[in-house]
Amino acid sequence: MEHPAHFYPPELLPGSGIYLTALRALRGDRPLSIGAMGGAVYCAIPFRSMVAFAGHYGIDSICEFDRFAELLRRLDELERAELNKPKPGS
Repeated sequence: MEHPAHFYPPELLPGSGIYLTALRALRGDRPLSIGAMGGAVYCAIPFRSMVAFAGHYGIDSICEFDRFAELLRRLDELERAELNKPKPGS
């Protein structure tokens, strides 16, 4: 049986695993808010969490941190768009 393409994770470029590691580690730091319809809305990963993660993993130059934070924000945005989609029947 052939699985759809989205079933398989994409191949990562060398060195890009740190971004997915950060996303997995910091998802729990996202604040929750109450949406207009009363459901939970996931907010962005706080900047202070990114700073703490980067410091722990030795991302210490400003250029490296800016790249790390920008890519993490984009991944976070994509994940939140999926998480915050209205659920069927709600």
